[in-house]
Amino acid sequence: MELRAFRYLKAVVEAGSFSAAAARLGMNSSNLPRQISSLEDELSLTLLERSRSGIRLTSGSAAVLVEVRRMLHDL
Repeated sequence: MELRAFRYLKAVVEAGSFSAAAARLGMNSSNLPRQISSLEDELSLTLLERSRSGIRLTSGSAAVLVEVRRMLHDL
């Protein structure tokens, strides 16, 4: 698991969409969903519900995001 994957997750949640997060991060918008999917695979947990209107945290991912924010803040 890489630290940048957690940064990407935080950015996506805060932006509300992959495309907005990719723009904020200065990266290709097609790479970001793959990075999040890889993180989900590594954690064996679906973190985001994806739809045309954007993304939402799943019920199980709220606690993960709290820890991600804490960890990134501490760094």
